[in-house]
Amino acid sequence: ARMKKRFPRGSLREPNPAVGGTGSDFGVFRLQDDVLPFPPALVMVAFAVNDDGAAEDKVIRSMEGIVRRIWQQDPRTDICFVYTIKQGFLPTELDGKLPASALAMERVADYYRIPSINFGSAVCQLVRAVQLVFKGASQQQNGIQVFSPDGVHPYPATGHVIYEGVLEKCFNSMNPPGRPRAKKHVLREPLARDYFSRTQMVALSGLTLSPGWQIAAASGIHDVAGWGRGNEIV
Repeated sequence: ARMKKRFPRGSLREPNPAVGGTGSDFGVFRLQDDVLPFPPALVMVAFAVNDDGAAEDKVIRSMEGIVRRIWQQDPRTDICFVYTIKQGFLPTELDGKLPASALAMERVADYYRIPSINFGSAVCQLVRAVQLVFKGASQQQNGIQVFSPDGVHPYPATGHVIYEGVLEKCFNSMNPPGRPRAKKHVLREPLARDYFSRTQMVALSGLTLSPGWQIAAASGIHDVAGWGRGNEIV
């Protein structure tokens, strides 16, 4: 609703190609099918939580692959990196630092002059002031709002409201009303020369499999049913 208000003359679509519990290494492979066909004017990239524990070089290769694939299709597309927070990040962010996955992503963001938004900073500010409990079984605890039921996913009425406020403030700073959209983003020489450059998903039904493999619809298997769209696994 806020985007439609900001761009009243535009025809806006807000596809959400996210797949829960997956990182940038999977995201860069899904880009060709799940993001680029729309085609997007703005891509929000959020993998910091799920990239926790991944090697820095792999995060950089994946995130750079996402950036370069987007701009190779259309250099006018805007990109923004978004860093959400989980309980495991809390000690680091309370100390005023970014977690390792976000630091790796910042190397890509700085190199390509891509803006980034860290939601964790606002959350930590409220936690320090004892105005927010990070994890709890209900959205309020002893009169104080609770951010998340599981230490990762925000409550809609508390954590998501904080995220929304940060996003609106940062978006207004990055794109003040009335400022024309940038014409083209410039692709520099790769930061990582072995970045993921030719990634795609391939339908198993079009492949010749060795004996013993069977193709099954992902929708029929509980652990991957949420991926939907008729994806196949073996």
